[in-house]
Amino acid sequence: MITEKAAGIKEQEIQDYANTVISIVKEGYKNGKAIHKIERDLFKKLLEMGHKALGLLIELCGLGDVDPSVRLNRVCP
Repeated sequence: MITEKAAGIKEQEIQDYANTVISIVKEGYKNGKAIHKIERDLFKKLLEMGHKALGLLIELCGLGDVDPSVRLNRVCP
């Protein structure tokens, strides 16, 4: 599990990625960069951001390993 402070730090990292995405678009426009190059840069940054976001989710949820077995209320054939 993750502490509230650590979660806040990770959230800020993800927000920083979002700000970078906006900057990529604005700078690309300002500099007349080809759209396919802006798209490439955006895609790379969005993949990184998604990786960070999923990492945060996993840390918030934990690994899920809370018991050595699963107990069902019904009998399975």
